[in-house]
Amino acid sequence: MQLTWHLAMQNVALEQLRADRVLHEALAVDADPLHLAKAFGVSTQTAIDYSEIARTLLARPVEDQPPTLNKQPHPTPPTPSMPRVREPDSYEPTAF
Repeated sequence: MQLTWHLAMQNVALEQLRADRVLHEALAVDADPLHLAKAFGVSTQTAIDYSEIARTLLARPVEDQPPTLNKQPHPTPPTPSMPRVREPDSYEPTAF
């Protein structure tokens, strides 16, 4: 009950979390519908649907870094110098 409440406070439903886990597993096992059906207890058609979604995602090319218009590296901004803290000449702990 508390998990449901905490997720509801974040606007996340348990069904969304479960769907995310099934899709993540589908991506991890190369979209094997039999594995999904057995691991999550979903119907054959639901497992096939998740597998098709996973295959579509796996077929997409992985994007490299986005192209930049300016090929020169950005200069690093100067860091402000911090005032140096003077160390005490001696340190004696105080009793509390």
